Formats: sequence, C-alpha cells, structure tokens
Amino acid sequence: MFLTSGAMSHRKHGYCRDNEIAWRVGSHKCLNAEQVQVLLFPLTASGKRKCQQRLKRLTDQLRLRRFRYSPEEPYAYFQKEIKQIEHTVLLNWAVIWIERQLKSWEEIYSVDFNYDMKILITDCFIAIKNTITGQFRFLFIEMDIHHPGNEFDKVRKYNKLYDNLPDQWWVKHTKRFPAVLIVTNDERKLKEINKMIKSENKNGLEFRSYLVGNLRREVLG
Repeated sequence: MFLTSGAMSHRKHGYCRDNEIAWRVGSHKCLNAEQVQVLLFPLTASGKRKCQQRLKRLTDQLRLRRFRYSPEEPYAYFQKEIKQIEHTVLLNWAVIWIERQLKSWEEIYSVDFNYDMKILITDCFIAIKNTITGQFRFLFIEMDIHHPGNEFDKVRKYNKLYDNLPDQWWVKHTKRFPAVLIVTNDERKLKEINKMIKSENKNGLEFRSYLVGNLRREVLG
C-alpha cells in the first residue's frame, strides 16, 4: 500500500518533532511533560494530548527514560542517568522563564548546567547574545530546594567570586558582574534568602529571588 503525500508529510512531521523533543530534553538534562508542552506544543488540551503521545512513543523506543519523583507531579524525562531529578526540573522552570523573557533581538547563546568556577559550582550559567550589537549579558541561576538543615551559602560565595574573578571566557565580554537569580520552592526559605542577601551582599551584587511556583505559573500564562 502506497502512502499519500499527505501521510508522508504527517509522518515526517512526527519524526522531526520527536527529534526536537529528544534534543530539548538532552540540552536541558531533564524536563517534565508540562515543560515539554510549554516548549514545543500549544498550551491546550489537544496540545497536552499530542505531547503525551510523542513522549510515550519516545519512551517506548528507549530514546527517553522517565521517572515520577512525586505522585502529584508529571513524569520527568531524561536521556542519561541523573541524580537530582526534582532539582533539575525545578531549575528548568527558571531557565524556561528566562527564555520567555528574551527580547526579539536576543537569543540564548549558551546554557551550562553545573558550571564550575572553582570557588563555586553554579547550578546554571546562561549567556544571552544581542543579535544586533553582538554584545552579551549573563545570568547565574541557583535552585534551592528546602530541606531541614540545608544551609544556603551562595550569597557569600558569589561575593567571593566577585572578589576573585576567574579566567573565564565571559569575563572579557561584560563590564558588570552577572545577575544572580535564586529560586526556591519554599516561602519561608525565600524570606530567609532575602535576609541573607541584605546582610551578606557586601559588594552590592544584583540578586533576584523567586518562588519557583510563581515562575511556573507565569510561564503557563
């Protein structure tokens, strides 16, 4: 039986969409089903259904693996073994939120997870390029999941990094220290972090603090 050109087009479209999903999951390390829908499908009931169908297909083909870290949360998808699945999924709400904030003349130049700068390993470092001027701006993102006894020391560490700037490629492309976005899943922890920013930010660096749930709701519209 010969396929019509329309059927061929539909199959090719599905193949390209599957490759795009796999690439997105790989580049973000781990995305949940909701995030995949935000990035590649319409935020509608039919978009959700199509997204779930493609993710199931990729899982059945062993191109993706999945794990649900909470019964209330959608499945998270990844390619390579990952230790901090919840942490990475929550972190990616901030990454996707940043992508949604870009101006029409801006583009993501690079996204580096667990970026090692000796003094600290930042959860995520993003380089954004102005496509008109060629200039860059940079952002650090830190995701803090509230756990009893989990000490937050990143305000001190970023101030130490400012005092001892490493020999990194991005330093010569900026005249100011990158803003630091701190994201947490707990309102009490957010207040604690804000107090630390006031008391420990001796160099007056630009810190911005958010609840991850608020970023997620803004992304979903």
